[in-house]
Amino acid sequence: MVEVETFTANAHAPQRPLPPTPAEDIELDKIKPFSELIKAREALPHQGIERRVYESAVGRIPTDSTQQLLIRLKTAEDAVVAWGIHRELTARGLPPVMRDRGPRCSRQHEFLNVAADVYWVVTKYPGHLTLFERARPVFRYAPGVEQWHKAVVFVYRMSAGQPHRVANALGLTDDMRRMLLVMGNRQQNYARRVLRERCDRIREELMSFAVAHPDKSGVTTAEDIVQRQIDVLWFYLHSGRSASVTAECMAAMTNSPMQRRMVTQHIARIEQRSATAERVLALPL
Repeated sequence: MVEVETFTANAHAPQRPLPPTPAEDIELDKIKPFSELIKAREALPHQGIERRVYESAVGRIPTDSTQQLLIRLKTAEDAVVAWGIHRELTARGLPPVMRDRGPRCSRQHEFLNVAADVYWVVTKYPGHLTLFERARPVFRYAPGVEQWHKAVVFVYRMSAGQPHRVANALGLTDDMRRMLLVMGNRQQNYARRVLRERCDRIREELMSFAVAHPDKSGVTTAEDIVQRQIDVLWFYLHSGRSASVTAECMAAMTNSPMQRRMVTQHIARIEQRSATAERVLALPL
């Protein structure tokens, strides 16, 4: 069982320990740094089937489109391959909030999502000062190196495997947590739940309009138009209604530039065409 250690807060916060790891959660001890898992894969015989399958899956990551990577992530049962996809999506500027959590095959997969969030934060905010001193190695080491991976596992274990406790240990602000996959705050998680619950209805309303008013050029289908609107709406709400951040995220996902005014126009059209979206956008999320 992992020995519970006390995190010492920095000078900007009171000292307090993180809650101990539940005694019954022995699965936390089985969490491994992804650097260790990658080494194990690379040590497999070159001609073995497992090695060839792994190399094929990882080798396609740099050349796959962002949309293809997002689809692969939804069904990626191999956590090591999924980690490679998360790293590539971060390099392309697509925040974790727009990614799928993937299949929950094991506790390693749950840790995967937290690690992906931490990797994004460390990449975007390299000079951040953590709340707890013992969590500082997460920002001290370059993201992706072996020491960094071990530091993330340490914080995850000492946080009892709870994403919100990891976020607290790292001292993440609301703005930093806004674009994360599993480390959003309560208000952000509520906003995501509301949007998920009403997304089907919003899609139906937007589709009704798109079918009744098809693209005059005949190039873009109603389905493509609606999906783009849904993506814009999702980014817009999860970015704190920031048109500039939404434009950046859309550009990262589609590999096509988008201007802030285009986002504003999209949101205005969505409100006009979907009463449900209008109500969601009116909520203090």
